[in-house]
Amino acid sequence: MTKTSQTILVNGIIDGIFTYFRDGKINSEILAKKLINPELERIKDFDKILKMHFILQDKVVEFIDRLNKNIRRIKKKTKNNLEIRRNNIKGRVLWNRTILAKNSKFFGGNTIFYCNNVFMNFNTPENIVLKKFLYIVYSTFLNDLKEFNVGNYNYEWFNRWKGQRDLINEFLNFYQNNIYLKKINVNQNITNRNITKVIQSRNLLYKTAAELLIELEQINNHQFTKNYISNLLTSTLIVPNKISTLFELYCIFKIIFKIQEDLDIKLNIIGKNNKELVFFENEDYVIKIFHDSTGSLNFNETLKEVNHFYAQKIPFLTRFISSRMKYYRILKKILNKKPDFYLYRGRPDIIIEVWKKVSEKRKILEKIYIGEVKYTDKEETFSKGLKELMEYLYFAKLKIMYIISKKNNFQSISKKMKLIGVLIADGTDFITDYNYKSTDFELNIYNSKTIEDFQFRV
Repeated sequence: MTKTSQTILVNGIIDGIFTYFRDGKINSEILAKKLINPELERIKDFDKILKMHFILQDKVVEFIDRLNKNIRRIKKKTKNNLEIRRNNIKGRVLWNRTILAKNSKFFGGNTIFYCNNVFMNFNTPENIVLKKFLYIVYSTFLNDLKEFNVGNYNYEWFNRWKGQRDLINEFLNFYQNNIYLKKINVNQNITNRNITKVIQSRNLLYKTAAELLIELEQINNHQFTKNYISNLLTSTLIVPNKISTLFELYCIFKIIFKIQEDLDIKLNIIGKNNKELVFFENEDYVIKIFHDSTGSLNFNETLKEVNHFYAQKIPFLTRFISSRMKYYRILKKILNKKPDFYLYRGRPDIIIEVWKKVSEKRKILEKIYIGEVKYTDKEETFSKGLKELMEYLYFAKLKIMYIISKKNNFQSISKKMKLIGVLIADGTDFITDYNYKSTDFELNIYNSKTIEDFQFRV
């Protein structure tokens, strides 16, 4: 069985990868020759996600890139305002009329001045359309993508925006401080007819802004075709850099899709700070699904937690602890590094937690799926994955209590709690449909095809 290609992996989870905004790159080649549409009813806030994908397009980046130069030719209406002033001057003095007034006995003599004040109005339809579009881009960065600002937008899929001069922050500063934009009142009403007229403008700045604004309005009003979404994804889809990570997402989304068949779960935006891929809650249960995370569990073992009374009865364990302690002390003296006293640290690829509500404020852990994923068709790598999964199952703790424990009286864990291990490899012709059950846990093994048969029940 050959390994699954990147294209097949992406096409198989288009609904899930559509929501993905973590470490990765824009990969427009994957969907370039195949028309694929996500099932938007599966996705929460898909209009917001569409807007985030929208601003990643080259045409938006290029428009903003030229903005600072093009806005110097911003359109304005000039109006002359004639004023008769006494004892002071404002604007340009119209001396001919002023002299006539001064010589007239009806106008108060030398105290009269005729002045012309030039009033510039920036609230033209063209400028309002321009600022409305810029505001949407600005607010998308400020609100929807704000979590990435902590790392200064350092993900690779921001490269189009970053460029050589950091276009993102340059634009944000431009929008906040440009003297022309400040004079445009974006709250003024503008009709679709006005926007259509602006599209006919000979000024490319206004024409493009109007076209992009109409596109955004269609997104906000859900007035778009499937072809539009497909074309948008073709140029803005974010794919993990490592195909092994993509395979992990492929497997976990296949599981999520199976869960969606039974439960009303919608996919959330998967951003930088999201701990859960999916969070679902109804009257009876809370379900949390994690990728590359420890979830609510703890998989750490430290030297301090080892019971030295029992360790001293086992010569190997005694010597092992002594060697580690000596290593930490010497390393600290040489490199002045703080010792890391972990004997074991783990982080599974998949965790699914099923919490049952027993009261308004209390819930207990009723079922846990712990999964390890290997993008491989080799027995050696499969064996390593099985070994890692066994460690996760036996070392998994909720706070300080092991999940597998004969004295499991922890109040947050159900006495009938089920622990299920899931191992997924890409090509596993050497083993299919394997299931193991014991008093401690259940083990299920899948490959990239049989994962479609994953069984989930609350």
